[in-house]
Amino acid sequence: MWRQKIYFSPILLKSIKVPVMLVLGDRDDVTLEQGIEMHRLIKDSQFCILPNTSHAVFHERPTLINQLAIEFFKSKILPLRF
Repeated sequence: MWRQKIYFSPILLKSIKVPVMLVLGDRDDVTLEQGIEMHRLIKDSQFCILPNTSHAVFHERPTLINQLAIEFFKSKILPLRF
């Protein structure tokens, strides 16, 4: 992946129908412009830039990324009704 440019077509990104949170580090290999483009193409996606992180955010800031993921998933779960 790191040896070649990866391209996700706009058609593919627009076809995504599940909740998506795009997370980039401010020192990520994925550029801010690429992240913004993906965010604009994936309907209702969330976009997050984490400070002082690279693409290895799960290694660098595990507590932060886990909390963000938990909050994201909680916001997507419908309340249970009995």
